[in-house]
Amino acid sequence: MTSTENPKIILLAENDPALADRIKTRIQAETKLTVICAGDHAETLRLLSQYPQGIAVALAEYRLPGATDGDTVLEILSSNIPVVILKSIHDGGFRGRPASWLVVEHVLKEKPRAIEMAVAAVGRILRNRRTRVLVADSSPVAQETLSHLLAMHCYQVDSVSHVDQALEQLARHPDTRLAIVDINVAGLDGVSLVQKIRDSHPPDNMAVIGTSAIADNKIAARFIRNGANDFFIKKDFLPEEFFCRVNQCLDQLDRIASIRETAIRDHLTGLYNRRFFFDVGNKLFAHACRQNSPIACAVIDIDHFKQINDTFGHKAGDLVLRQVSGLFRARFRESDIVARIGGEEFCVLGLNMDEANAFRIFDQLRKTVAASQLDIGDSDPVRISISIGICALRLNSLEEMIQAADVNLYRAKSSGRNRVVIS
Repeated sequence: MTSTENPKIILLAENDPALADRIKTRIQAETKLTVICAGDHAETLRLLSQYPQGIAVALAEYRLPGATDGDTVLEILSSNIPVVILKSIHDGGFRGRPASWLVVEHVLKEKPRAIEMAVAAVGRILRNRRTRVLVADSSPVAQETLSHLLAMHCYQVDSVSHVDQALEQLARHPDTRLAIVDINVAGLDGVSLVQKIRDSHPPDNMAVIGTSAIADNKIAARFIRNGANDFFIKKDFLPEEFFCRVNQCLDQLDRIASIRETAIRDHLTGLYNRRFFFDVGNKLFAHACRQNSPIACAVIDIDHFKQINDTFGHKAGDLVLRQVSGLFRARFRESDIVARIGGEEFCVLGLNMDEANAFRIFDQLRKTVAASQLDIGDSDPVRISISIGICALRLNSLEEMIQAADVNLYRAKSSGRNRVVIS
């Protein structure tokens, strides 16, 4: 593509100002990217010239003033920019036109969910830049064709011809989310490769699409039976069909990931929940014991939280919980576990965290929370503080460390609150 590695601009070419404003507002709220708008063909061309390498995706009206049907879309596609076409039910098609594979979605403006569909299509292209796809096919022509299509939709693509190369790429990039495997792959065959892929990449982590140049139902059945999510015949295929299958597979993975996140997250704060903390925390504790590495456990309590609820109401209490949780997320590493384990109580498991670092890190957190405040309606800002008990000695179990941290939390609260006590 001619755009930069991570372009920050979305082009919206739409003649209806009200519709354009609604789409722009939604996209900017959900993506935090800049949306530039054009109301006719000439303005669209000017913006394409002004931002030759900064446009990530475009939404374009099919019949834009100043151009014949589809000409504006063609101009955008000629710049290798993916396009979401906004069209009326009476507008013509676009299939078979030059670079039509760059069309991400055809959105009928008369549909009640038109804006949602358009915004979702933009989000898909933006997510594609973080999505790695493996193409395994012994045919150089097929490899190039599929890889080119995927790259034009901003996917990160690895292309191989041999089973061993495919497995090496997956070992090097375990975050690969989709494999497109032809029945003909050097070294074994596509079905055998799918079996090997499923040994290390279960269906809820990676999708597989089988392909063949031959219309043979037996091949399709073998692929599906051995772990493929879908199958398509690549001879004279429509790019639109190809991307429909790709999008369906990836959307299914997103739904599974969303369900999984819901199961392990606290609904109010977005932090991990109690069950996740103990499930994963016990595994990390065992790992720290095997590696003889330091580990620290902290129990945190919001001071006078009942008083906040009683004085300002439970909605204010929820706001306090969210604000404090946001400060926790900003302070700790991804490798640490930060969980809400009940009410106003939180637990943190810090990996490779010795006693000196633990006290420094948690005392900085205490100071950050104490310096914050929360505006609630017409009342004076609410001041917040936390008390923290830490166990930085690796005891016999995670439960014992939590109990020791809880004793230190009691000492912190008994000695005046807004304190850190460590042992």
